[in-house]
Amino acid sequence: MSLICFSTSGVSTQPGQTKQIAYDLGISEVTMKLHRSNVMRKLQASSIGELIRIWEVLPVPIRETCAA
Repeated sequence: MSLICFSTSGVSTQPGQTKQIAYDLGISEVTMKLHRSNVMRKLQASSIGELIRIWEVLPVPIRETCAA
């Protein structure tokens, strides 16, 4: 799974959702937040909203690969 796929899989706007996504991926919530933070730093995204906007401009084939 690419970094952008991994990080956006843990993007949530509702409390508790990150914990559920981390559980589904088989990692801890802290690990999920750490990876998301690292991806945001590397993509120079200053907020989760900006990370989502970066996701939205990805070419469709890449986004479909992440969803699979």
